[in-house]
Amino acid sequence: ATRLAKVFPAMASARPVIYVGEGEGARLIEQYGAGLVVPYGDPPALARAICALVRDPAKAEACGRAGRHYATTQGSWHLLVGQWLSQLDAALQRVGR
Repeated sequence: ATRLAKVFPAMASARPVIYVGEGEGARLIEQYGAGLVVPYGDPPALARAICALVRDPAKAEACGRAGRHYATTQGSWHLLVGQWLSQLDAALQRVGR
């Protein structure tokens, strides 16, 4: 699984993200319009994604802005740590600790 702590800095850079793979990171990139997602192990798809953003600078800029907005409003370390602690607490409660 992707560590979202690695996705947020990329989104916060205000540059379009080209995410290779699937999972929560891919879902965030797609859902918030922060860039493009390509399948792992598909170099032609990666090349097409790069070319698509180079050919459409307005889209690339919009993706960068969208990623930055999401990362700065939803991806603060304070918020992330709070969510992780809540998840850890819930897991501990499930195992009776």
